[in-house]
Amino acid sequence: MNKSDQPRFKIAEYKDPGLPEYADNPLIAALPKIMSPAEVVEELFKRPDFHNEEIGLKGHIRVHAIARLTRNFFVPQTQHLVLEQKFSQLIRKSYLGRNPKSADFKRKLNTIRDILKELDLTSYLHDSVNSTASSMGILGISGAGKSTTTNIILNTYDRVIYHPDYNLLQVPWIKIDCPYDGSLAEFCESFFIALDRRLNAGYRKKYTSGRPSIGKMIADVADLCLIHAIGLIVVDEFQHMNLAKSGGERKMINFLVTLVNVIEVSVVLIGTPKALGLFAREFRQARRASGEGSIIWDRMPFDESWDEFLEELMELPVAPVSSRSR
Repeated sequence: MNKSDQPRFKIAEYKDPGLPEYADNPLIAALPKIMSPAEVVEELFKRPDFHNEEIGLKGHIRVHAIARLTRNFFVPQTQHLVLEQKFSQLIRKSYLGRNPKSADFKRKLNTIRDILKELDLTSYLHDSVNSTASSMGILGISGAGKSTTTNIILNTYDRVIYHPDYNLLQVPWIKIDCPYDGSLAEFCESFFIALDRRLNAGYRKKYTSGRPSIGKMIADVADLCLIHAIGLIVVDEFQHMNLAKSGGERKMINFLVTLVNVIEVSVVLIGTPKALGLFAREFRQARRASGEGSIIWDRMPFDESWDEFLEELMELPVAPVSSRSR
């Protein structure tokens, strides 16, 4: 990394996260504090930016202001709080075994890199592992708010944190939209692109030129997870993954399980019910692939949550009839 690039990223500020195993780890201590449910509601709650003078705008302009109202309205529900808590644990748990202050940190990294050079990461790994990382799935119908909620929660964390004492650029989370009808190679390329957007490091060109083998690309993804201390990988629209092109379900799932077991990166897969069969078959067999379980993301229940949502919605400013009729 070029020293001239360092000021572009937030400098790590270490805080006491409340637990001794967390406080002694710079990668965890640099994260935002763990929020209480009340703080999560305050952080996630969004009301639209409304200006009274916009009531008098002509209709063809006012419709654009209305679009803003629909984008910036979010009322946290119980399910959102559960998801925030799971993400909070997944990110921090992935760093428990990767402490740059630890005496054996570099030795462990070198050992893992040796594994990356020698091991076929698409083969099953049933050996006993001590990984603290875990994974989960979020399954639900399209348009139910899975991706929107995930984005809002992830954005409560910094995208990049620079640790001067360790000359380390930490990426707490990265989200990858699975390419439609994509292969494992395209998935790896999407990873390089997503990381380039954070760091502007030219990884896509570096790791995809010259038609590298899928095994080489997988190893490069795993290596970058180590180099940049990635805590959580979120794969959205997982139902688009073309498992036949990827070499079958087993190869894809083994790769993700390896990230959890060996590289110690937590993984979240988001998909529609089309992905349910994959979760039920392969992830159930993987030792740590469903450590946090799965969330079935359904429509909002017709209960007090629905009533609270409507109450917030009806409190939004409404233009007088005379103004709306213009």
